Amino acid sequence: MKQLVIIAVALLSLGSMHAQSALKFTQKNETYELVVSFISKGSGIDGKTKDKIDAFIKGFHKKVAFEVCQMGREGETNYLFHLKELKEHEKKKFIKELKEQIADKEMVHMEENKLFNSRCRG
Repeated sequence: MKQLVIIAVALLSLGSMHAQSALKFTQKNETYELVVSFISKGSGIDGKTKDKIDAFIKGFHKKVAFEVCQMGREGETNYLFHLKELKEHEKKKFIKELKEQIADKEMVHMEENKLFNSRCRG
């Protein structure tokens, strides 16, 4: 019986190590025109605001490309924008309107011309 318990524990340990090693991470080290960060303080991100931001991006008059960098276990996510597809006045409009969307949101941060140096999941 003791041997079965030892074998079971060993198999579970190997399985959990394999699951962790299966997660792939990529290192980002690049400057982005705009970085929007959805943070968590122990209970997940502000999902309603993320949905609102997603709708804003999708509804913007011009398609805006961005990368998604997922980091934590609670949904922590960064949207990384180069904004190369926008003209200067469109960039200003996009950034201004996005700032208005998150003005009073504690769990969403936005930084311009940001060197993003972090590991991303996926």
